[in-house]
Amino acid sequence: MKTLRLASLALALAISLAGCSADRNELIHVGNRVVTIDEFKAVAKGNESQYLGTPKEAKAALFEDLLRRALLLHEAEQRGLYRDSSLVQLRREAENRLLIDAVFQRLAPTHAGVSDAEVARAVVWRDTASRMLVVYAPQKSFAEAAAAEARAGANFSEVADRYNRPGLLPPGGDFGYLTPGSLVAPLDTYLRTSPVGAIVGPFEAPGEGWFVIQVVDRQYRPQGSFEANAPAVREMLRQRKTRLAGLRGYNELKGAYDLHVVPNAGTILYARFNTGFNQGEIPKSAEDETQVLARWNGGVLSLGQALDDLTAEQRPPDVTNQAAWEYWIEQRAMRRVAILEAHARQYDRDPDIRRRIDGAVDNQVLQMIYEQDVAAEAQLLPLDVPAYYETIRGQFQKLDEVVLETALLADSAAAQTVMMHAGHSPDLAAALAMAQVTAPVKLETIHYPNHDANWQMLQATFMSLPAGQYVGPTLTPEGWLLVHIVSKQQRPSEFNELEPMLKQAVTQQAEEKRRDDALRRVVEHLKRLHHPVTHPERLDRIPWPIEPVPVAPPVTTG
Repeated sequence: MKTLRLASLALALAISLAGCSADRNELIHVGNRVVTIDEFKAVAKGNESQYLGTPKEAKAALFEDLLRRALLLHEAEQRGLYRDSSLVQLRREAENRLLIDAVFQRLAPTHAGVSDAEVARAVVWRDTASRMLVVYAPQKSFAEAAAAEARAGANFSEVADRYNRPGLLPPGGDFGYLTPGSLVAPLDTYLRTSPVGAIVGPFEAPGEGWFVIQVVDRQYRPQGSFEANAPAVREMLRQRKTRLAGLRGYNELKGAYDLHVVPNAGTILYARFNTGFNQGEIPKSAEDETQVLARWNGGVLSLGQALDDLTAEQRPPDVTNQAAWEYWIEQRAMRRVAILEAHARQYDRDPDIRRRIDGAVDNQVLQMIYEQDVAAEAQLLPLDVPAYYETIRGQFQKLDEVVLETALLADSAAAQTVMMHAGHSPDLAAALAMAQVTAPVKLETIHYPNHDANWQMLQATFMSLPAGQYVGPTLTPEGWLLVHIVSKQQRPSEFNELEPMLKQAVTQQAEEKRRDDALRRVVEHLKRLHHPVTHPERLDRIPWPIEPVPVAPPVTTG
């Protein structure tokens, strides 16, 4: 749908707001908005499936989408919509989000290389399966107590049942036999390296909590040939390297700013959230702004700020997991640290990031002007849906009755022979005679709706075939059914005869068409008002689909 495509363009393209002189790469020019061939390619890449038809038709459709967008945004500028106060907060949020993403993306490689030697080693590791028992605790003190009991001689499975939350882990903490690559770090490493019978822990899995484990058995279980396993193992290692690189970068940034969560911060935040949360809102007090949950060089995260984040996100951490609340606090603090780091690295001046921020604002403005000019005009009136249905009613056929000649045969081969003669037989009796098969022919009138399973099964077939056609042989409980369609009464359904789901689908189609018609009228008016300069002939220079940009191979480490 055009309106959806218009809104989605902001995800791929932020049309330049700066003035630009006309040149041979310019496709669209509306006021101070310019769409170039390079920007057209940026939008098209990866979105070709949204534009159907021949390459010429697909490019023309995208061209029209970009022209509509440019016209609507230029009109929004003329009306002063960009000065709306809500856009100031939107721009700030978009900038912060993009700066945070930029910091963490650049702290870790996007294409982690994996050597053949690493793959070979990991394939060998996966030939060994270990049976591991696990105690999970949200707080280190609980994990220490569980480890102490197990080392004192208590049965590990019984310890696990006492400390593990019911339903969270298997009974006895017994995960059964697992192969390396199945778990998060460092659990996966201990699965492979821990001596059988040893009590290991407590240790922390970042963001997950504290663990104590015991490997109780290890078996050799070949996983198949190297060739069969290598591709999946290589991808597993690549993903793990990427995650570890991201974690290293995260920890390095955390250390550089000396970020730490204050003791009991998770308990404080949970208690305040649990007592104050009401229908999505958390009333704050002056004390909330002075209560510090996390500190770093250059700032703090207050309880009030954390409550604001919880209200905005509406997705609190697991209420039973103290570690999850503390990790949530650390993550929100790290977001603020990442923004400081981004400004220190001057990412906020990066042209690509600026364009993407402008794109987020443009998308909101586009929604605003769409609501003002298009959505208001596109409201359906009571008679609009039946009127629209009249234009498409031929698509909703209703079979009232069909007059049939039928015969039932016990032998499938005989039935096939009759059908071979049906094409040049005036009726079913003649086809039977040509095949030298004897069977009574019945003349039946079948009315729909019909409760007989055989006639229900054949209804769609009868609707799709004209009178004179043959159907079968069809296996029924009574034998092989042969059918000759003598005549039928079929007509478009009336709107009030449609099933509720079909009525809803037609209503949605009517709404979509009305919106598209309204958008077309608005755009045509804007074309006459703003006189865009367009160069559709230059689309001939653009390949379709867009040619991929070559990517340098990753550097492998062994």
